[in-house]
Amino acid sequence: LWRRPQTSSPSWAPSPLCRASRIGMSCWGQPSTSSQTAVFRLLSINSKKGWRVETFGIIALLRIHHEELKGVFMDTPEPLLASRLESTFMTSYLSEPGSNRRRKEARTLIYWRDWLIEVEDGDTSLTLGAVLAFATGLKRIPAVGFPIRPRLEFLHEEDGPALFPTANTCSLVLRLLVYPEYNGFKEAMEEGITSCGSTFGVA
Repeated sequence: LWRRPQTSSPSWAPSPLCRASRIGMSCWGQPSTSSQTAVFRLLSINSKKGWRVETFGIIALLRIHHEELKGVFMDTPEPLLASRLESTFMTSYLSEPGSNRRRKEARTLIYWRDWLIEVEDGDTSLTLGAVLAFATGLKRIPAVGFPIRPRLEFLHEEDGPALFPTANTCSLVLRLLVYPEYNGFKEAMEEGITSCGSTFGVA
């Protein structure tokens, strides 16, 4: 009578740790958190595909720091706040200190911060995600951050005519119009981004 020859377990067989995670138990026999379960499932999938994620001790880091790495492997969006969006952008190209242009730029940065707060509070038809998308092409800040830090630049009247803010989503640059008063700045920002529709800012 012919019998199927027994073979050894495949090299990609899930470890007891991964199998335990399927029923919501950690390797210590305690109920696992959602981040632990997600990480263990990821390890199981990686093993099945033959990926060597244990290289450089990645598996050990995932098991120890599962909560910190949760945002990298799981879609857990947090609400975008005005303070977070403001701190995402840097201003590295300011004019000479003490100059009239520098004072105008400092005033524009105040307008920018106040306007973001209005957007967050729902006082405009825009969302913070739409503002971010206009400047970067993304409605949410990536879990691992941007490849380069987005920055703000300024459009002065003497530099040429400009009616609305502009952006370059490749270099992550948002150019703000320099207005003498807040209402003009606000209207330009909202009309410029709204008129963009489903497209992004252009250089």
